[in-house]
Amino acid sequence: MNQKISNMVHFIDAETDRTIAQLRKVAEQTATVSYDQILNTDTSKVVAKVQEMRLAEEHKRQVEISRLISKARLSVQDAQYKKYKDLRATCVKKLEEFTKNTAEYTRTMRTILSEAVECCNLTHASIQLLPRDSGALIAISDQIPCKIVLDKQVLPDTAIGGFILRSEDGRVCIDCTLSERLEQGLKCMEPTIFKALFPASVGLWED
Repeated sequence: MNQKISNMVHFIDAETDRTIAQLRKVAEQTATVSYDQILNTDTSKVVAKVQEMRLAEEHKRQVEISRLISKARLSVQDAQYKKYKDLRATCVKKLEEFTKNTAEYTRTMRTILSEAVECCNLTHASIQLLPRDSGALIAISDQIPCKIVLDKQVLPDTAIGGFILRSEDGRVCIDCTLSERLEQGLKCMEPTIFKALFPASVGLWED
């Protein structure tokens, strides 16, 4: 009887030790898994944060680059526009000087007025002029194959010279003011003008 009890006690002790060992092993494995999960999770968070910071910094850098490029482009455009305005101002000055040469200006007026009348086949028309040019009209009116009456409304000083011709029925209007001819001439010559003014065109001018 005592032997059986002793054997049973040994068996219980052995099972207890085995169970404790299994529990300890499971606990160690669980702890290792938990530690790895925590470590990996923390690492991924750090990586994600670093990547987020890098992207933010890159975005900031790109924004700054775009700002500098836009600023440089505007500076170039402003400089080019100023040169273009200076050129136009020079042309206006030259045209104003030309109108003071009465003989040459009158011949030019006769030529372009004859062309306008012939182009539109006008027989009766009204004409707008600068007040100073009424004398030129009187001088050439008998050389124009069209009955032309002077419009009471005069041209603004910005017209520089020339005229606006309207058919009697109002259907035809021809703007031959020197200011309009200058604008049309500059527009047609833009490629040549810009090439001459800005031979070393920078890339910032283009999109």
